[in-house]
Amino acid sequence: IPVVTLRERIGTFILKIISIINIKIQRVTKGKWAGSFIGRAPIGVLTTTGRKSGLAREAALMFYQDGDDVVVVASKFGMPHNPAWYLNILDDAHVSFEWRAVKRPYRARVANETERARLWPELVRH
Repeated sequence: IPVVTLRERIGTFILKIISIINIKIQRVTKGKWAGSFIGRAPIGVLTTTGRKSGLAREAALMFYQDGDDVVVVASKFGMPHNPAWYLNILDDAHVSFEWRAVKRPYRARVANETERARLWPELVRH
């Protein structure tokens, strides 16, 4: 069982609140506001199925478009544990991703080493 520190619990709570606010603003403005991080990296809404609850779970995430693929990084701003949405996609890879009021279905997967080597410099650049 992973040990979660108070600092990580607080950080996770803050990220969850920011995500909820971002999603609400994107939905109200049909994606015109809250669709990017500090005017640079786009932010979309990933919907997964909760691995324990079976309910739809949403997370606002920075992403990179690689052709028809959407690339996200399973990180909680450097915290030691993976985000819940990552664990959810390991259990059920059927997800949807929404950006600028357009929602599309995807099948999520973890990038292999070759893909990571190609994608990481692009992610960092954006």
